[in-house]
Amino acid sequence: MGKKEESFGPDIDLEVGVCFVTMSFGNFRACFAQNKNSTVPTKGKPLIITHNGASGVYPGCTDLAYQQAVDDGADIIDCSVQMSKDGVAFCLNSADLMGDTMAMTAFISRSTTVPEIQQKSGIFSFDLTWSEIQGLKPEMISPVAQADLKRNPAYKNQGKFFTLSDFLDFAKGKTVLGILINIQNAAYLACNKGLDITDAVISALSKAGYDKETTQQVLIQSDDTSVLSAFQKFSNYKRVLMVPEVIGDAAKPAVEEIKHFANAVTLSRGSIVITENGFITGFTDVVNKMHAANISVYVSTLINEYVAIAFDYFSDPMVEISTYINALTVDGIMTEFPATATKFMSKDSPPDLSSFTNASSWSPCFHPADDAPYSILPAQAGSLVFLVPPELLPPSEPPAPALTVANVVDPPLPSVKKVAPAPGEAGTSSGQATVTIDMSLCLVMLVFSFMSLSYH
Repeated sequence: MGKKEESFGPDIDLEVGVCFVTMSFGNFRACFAQNKNSTVPTKGKPLIITHNGASGVYPGCTDLAYQQAVDDGADIIDCSVQMSKDGVAFCLNSADLMGDTMAMTAFISRSTTVPEIQQKSGIFSFDLTWSEIQGLKPEMISPVAQADLKRNPAYKNQGKFFTLSDFLDFAKGKTVLGILINIQNAAYLACNKGLDITDAVISALSKAGYDKETTQQVLIQSDDTSVLSAFQKFSNYKRVLMVPEVIGDAAKPAVEEIKHFANAVTLSRGSIVITENGFITGFTDVVNKMHAANISVYVSTLINEYVAIAFDYFSDPMVEISTYINALTVDGIMTEFPATATKFMSKDSPPDLSSFTNASSWSPCFHPADDAPYSILPAQAGSLVFLVPPELLPPSEPPAPALTVANVVDPPLPSVKKVAPAPGEAGTSSGQATVTIDMSLCLVMLVFSFMSLSYH
C-alpha cells in the first residue's frame, strides 16, 4: 500500500493550541479589514474547485451541496461519475454506496466484495438500478470521524442526487467558470458489467452542448491515462491526470509522459507538503517540475477540520490555503469548503465571478501588498518541529516514492463486454454500446492496469 496522508490528532498542548488559534484569528480579522479600498498586484487567481460540491456543509454530490458551492463562490464544480446497473450516469464520490447514502439499511443483502475497486465489502452502484438509487437518502460523512468530529448533523440526510445530465444542466444555468468530470473504474465496468462510462460521459457532454462550449471550462479528470486519451479529440476539454497516492518526487521521463495525456495533474496534499507527526518538515519539488513542463497542478483535498491541518498552519485552513497558493504556487485547490477559499481570495462578498480577471476584486490577504500591516503568510517548513526535543519525536518515516513512467501509463481500455441479463430481467436498458469480448482478455487488461499502480 502507498503512503497515506496524516490526520493530526488533538494531542497538542491545549495552551499552545489556544495561543496559536488566538494569534491566527486576530491577525485574520485585521487582514480582512483591509479588504475595503485595497489594491493588489495583477496575477492569475488559482481555481477554487469543489470536491463533491460544498460537501462540508451538505451531503456530497447533492443538489444542496452544488447550490451551496455556487453561492460560496466556487469557480469549478465537480461530478465524480458512477454508473447504475441500468446504465444511468450520476454523481457520487464512490461506486460504493455505503459511504454516501443510507444504502446499508435497505440493501445490506446486496453487499459484495470487489477487490478491483476496494478491499472492504460494499454495496455498489452498478449492482442497483437508478430507480433503487434514487430512493436512497444521502448521508453526511466526516473524513475525520475517528476524531469524533461530525459535520452539520442538521442536514446529514438532506438533498437529492443528480444524474450527470441533471448536473450539466444545473451548471449551464450558473455563473461558475466551469465543471470538472471525474471518471473512475472504467476498465472494471467495461469488463465485468458491460458499462461504457467513458462513452456515457462523452454523450452527456455532447447532448448538453459542452463539446462546443466556449464560455465554461470543461475539465476531464481520471487516474487512467486511457480514459484521458478518449477525450483527446475534444480540444476544448482540459484533461487532468489524478495521482491518488502520495509521491515524493517526479522523474523527468514521467513528467514528459504525462504531457502526452494531460494538461494538468491533481496531487494529494502529501505529495506537495511533507508532514510527520503533525508537523511540516519540508516541501517536495513536484509542483516546480510539473510547472517546468507547462503542466498545471491542483491540490486535493482541503478540509476545514483542525485535526487534518498541520500544526504549522496554526490549525487554520486559511494558512494552509496561503501556503499552497503563495508559497507553492499551485494552480487550483480542491476543497469541500469553497466559502473558506473564496473568503481568502476575494474581497467581494458574495464574490463577483464576472471580475475573475480583475485584480481589484481580490483580497490583500490573497496577494498581500508589501506595505500591508496585516497579511496571511504561508507556513514555513520546519518552523515548529525544531521546538520539539528530538528525543520526544518518533523515528522519521521513509520518503514517499517517486512517480515513474511505469506509474503513469495505463493499458488501453478493453472493449465493453456483453453481459447476459439476470433471470427475470428483460435485458439491458442502459443504452450503452456493447460488444462481445473474451473474458480472459478482460482479466489480462485488469492485471496490467493494477500492475501499473505498483508504486502504491
